[in-house]
Amino acid sequence: KTLDYGTTQQLSLSIIEKLDRSRDEKSFEPLLETINNFCRQNSTIINDKPKQRRHRTICVTFKDSIVNSILGQRDDNQNEEFYRTSIYCQLIDNILIELKDRFYLKNLQFLCGISTLSPDSDIFLHLNQLKHLLVTYI
Repeated sequence: KTLDYGTTQQLSLSIIEKLDRSRDEKSFEPLLETINNFCRQNSTIINDKPKQRRHRTICVTFKDSIVNSILGQRDDNQNEEFYRTSIYCQLIDNILIELKDRFYLKNLQFLCGISTLSPDSDIFLHLNQLKHLLVTYI
């Protein structure tokens, strides 16, 4: 059985909504716990810091200055907050952007309107679905 455009619209919008809601910390914690359990079972160190290539020093020009922060150096504090904001949320944001681009609401409504013109469709000449097509071109 194939899906019609109305079902596709409903399914894609519910996936987008579910992903949008999963950006919070409550959704991330079980995932991180699963990852930590997997790493423990397989003797993998998840928070292993990279080897230092060279000793970090502050430039002699700034020897007598107070430096509050530095630029251009990697932050090795890969903790839970780093994983949540820099990996988990970023990944969800990228997926959401792609889904919203592909399943834009107006496009889906237009396709639903087109599907009402097919005699093989279950919603053939269904007025509520046809109005999206009419609004687009009238």
